[in-house]
Amino acid sequence: MKRESGLTLLEVLATITIFLIVIGVGFAMFSSLHLFVDISKEKYNSHSDQNITVNTITKELSDPVELYYTSSIDEVELRYKPFSTQTAKSLVFNKAFDTITLYESSSQDVSSFTRGSGLILSENLKGFVLKHHNGLDVSVQGLLEMNQLYELVLTFNRYKPNVNGSSTSSPEEVSIIIKPFLPAN
Repeated sequence: MKRESGLTLLEVLATITIFLIVIGVGFAMFSSLHLFVDISKEKYNSHSDQNITVNTITKELSDPVELYYTSSIDEVELRYKPFSTQTAKSLVFNKAFDTITLYESSSQDVSSFTRGSGLILSENLKGFVLKHHNGLDVSVQGLLEMNQLYELVLTFNRYKPNVNGSSTSSPEEVSIIIKPFLPAN
């Protein structure tokens, strides 16, 4: 009897089936890993944007000698003159675009501020409220009192990615304490 070498149809089908199962598992693992990386990247970018904004504002408002506050329907502005520089600066929250921008002026006077070039610090800010140390919102527009504690409350729109690829948003508040002081002569 002569034996023929080769594969039977059943062996070929079994090999193809096992191969497809391995490819399917690999593809599912790759998709899960890709989704995990996307979610991690979005979380990091959201945290990073918020941290950079808060750190920049904290640094900018660490030594103000003058604070000037205005609020309108479209924007909220906090002008200040740092002790360390001779130029006035401004933080402007644009309510329509949810942005906060840092401006620098060539002027030394906070009340006659002319906006120069601006640096957008964040594009996911939902609230910018200046409060007195007792928790009440600052209602006076103009030059603020010296040697008083103020609290700047920033409300960020935090995006949390979901497994299905969509994302949900929730507000997250961050407070920054400000105390303008009179420099010693």
